[in-house]
Amino acid sequence: MLDDAQITYPPLNTLKLGARNIWIVDGPAIRFGWPWPKFRYSTRMTVVRLASDELRFGFSCPT
Repeated sequence: MLDDAQITYPPLNTLKLGARNIWIVDGPAIRFGWPWPKFRYSTRMTVVRLASDELRFGFSCPT
């Protein structure tokens, strides 16, 4: 079985530049499923700065 270090991308909870005005934040692994089995799933957020200087946030979700 994989441990959290094998399904996440360190450093966690830190902005990492992906491209100009685009950052990615990798979060911890979560367990997801109802009621069984529960699968481990890595979490990630994307931050984008628009031309208007607004920040937009996108979150990955299990589907």
